[in-house]
Amino acid sequence: MIAHPRHLGKSMVDMETGQRGFMLTGNDDLLEPFVAGQQDFEKTIR
Repeated sequence: MIAHPRHLGKSMVDMETGQRGFMLTGNDDLLEPFVAGQQDFEKTIR
């Protein structure tokens, strides 16, 4: 059982936001939420 489903949801939204911003602008700086969200997601899953 996953203990923190809301935290996982937030992490996924952060990843989506960062990816969308990068895809629209090509600005690498906008990938920061993606990277942070990915790290949080992986940490929470473990």
